[in-house]
Amino acid sequence: MGAAMLSALVDAPLPLPAWDLPVPARQTLRDREVDVWVVPLPLPEAVEATLAATMNFEEWERAGRFIGADKRRQFIAGRGMLRLLLGGYLGLPPSQVRLDTRGQGKPVLADDPSLGFNLSHTDGLLVIALAAGLEVGVDVERVRPVDNAPALASRYFSARECAVMEASPRGFLRLWTCRESVVKAFGTGVSAGWENLHIVERSRETADAVCEDRPCHVRMFTPQPGYVAALAGLGTGFHLRPARHVDFTQVTHH
Repeated sequence: MGAAMLSALVDAPLPLPAWDLPVPARQTLRDREVDVWVVPLPLPEAVEATLAATMNFEEWERAGRFIGADKRRQFIAGRGMLRLLLGGYLGLPPSQVRLDTRGQGKPVLADDPSLGFNLSHTDGLLVIALAAGLEVGVDVERVRPVDNAPALASRYFSARECAVMEASPRGFLRLWTCRESVVKAFGTGVSAGWENLHIVERSRETADAVCEDRPCHVRMFTPQPGYVAALAGLGTGFHLRPARHVDFTQVTHH
């Protein structure tokens, strides 16, 4: 039954061995260091099948509940890449990585809570953050025109944020990703913290956030041209290592 469900979810060739994928085998992080991995979407079919094969039955069922194929493929890419990367940091096969959820559904490692992680995907791109000894949240958006941006800003952003926000789609989306990343780092869900959240930009790349007296530091970055992203970490600071890009374009099915 499991194999049949997987076949229905990813109409793709038989999976490649996970070790054929171009991701370094073992990674290490020092305390409060963060790695960000950037993955173009959609994935080649053989890669998608490989990643889908690492998921457990519950994840297959969840993928099957997506009505649209694009959303289903995004979920498989995100969950499969997350397992692949976490396995590399933990020294485990991807299928043996045990994931759990807490709060408003934020995924966490069941066996090693000291390794924090979060992911975000948008049209054409997946971003995954992994951190040592740090709760993190990440958000990415493709730069594009935003309908009713001034009205949305007035409704969802504070007066101070609106006053300093760059009047452009990029400016709106930079602030939006900052806010989303902070709420995801807290793990409380948008409804629980969005209105009490205040972003204070310190530079073009850094910001601080306060939500109910809980400090959070934010780093803004460009994962690739045409996109904006933000990474939030609870506390007063962290070290963000250079983004790492995964290229699956040369991976073919044998």
